[in-house]
Amino acid sequence: MKTENLPAISDQDMAQALQHTADDAGSGGTSDVDFMNFSGKSGKYQVGQSRIEPDPDQVYLVEPASVLEGWICWKASKPVGRHEWLATQRAQRAVPSTDLEDHSPYRDGEGWSALIGFGMLTLDEAAKNIKFTVNSISASNALGDLIREISQRMAAGEPYMPIIGLGVTEFTAQDQKNFKPVLEVDVWVTRAAAAAYFDGELSEDDLLNGVEPKKKRTRRKK
Repeated sequence: MKTENLPAISDQDMAQALQHTADDAGSGGTSDVDFMNFSGKSGKYQVGQSRIEPDPDQVYLVEPASVLEGWICWKASKPVGRHEWLATQRAQRAVPSTDLEDHSPYRDGEGWSALIGFGMLTLDEAAKNIKFTVNSISASNALGDLIREISQRMAAGEPYMPIIGLGVTEFTAQDQKNFKPVLEVDVWVTRAAAAAYFDGELSEDDLLNGVEPKKKRTRRKK
């Protein structure tokens, strides 16, 4: 998720790609990345193979260029199939539902479902890469709402990189208690400000207060 590895794309094209992903959200790695998931049954976020619960006070910078979508197949409480692609690569890499592998027989609640996610960075000294994906409808709607707002801000030329905290809310569906994630935006920052923070030019307080980096002067050639 480092900036030099991001795809070259205009803000308008990115906004359109994100809007498509957000609209579809509710319908149905590498070694340096920690994977995060959310359980709708327990209301807990978990990170990595050890399933560590993250610090509830931790905040994360979401990278819009890392928004992804795809499919995941669950069977016997384990993923047995997965396809995913960046939102910007939908036209080239998207896999239609008709091309998904058949892992049947399935029990109730098993089979293929749509997934959505994005990458984000912690703001601590470690600056860990986190890949957060979900596939339940309620969680997908929560991520889709944030992605839609990113898209709208990007199209309007406003700061579009959110710094978020992770919350949770309870709801009842079919007489069962469930949970869904709440993505609480602390501040929206520009890409220039985010880059300046990770380059050591802005403090965390500066970033969280919306401070913009000073423009570097260029010498005129004599």
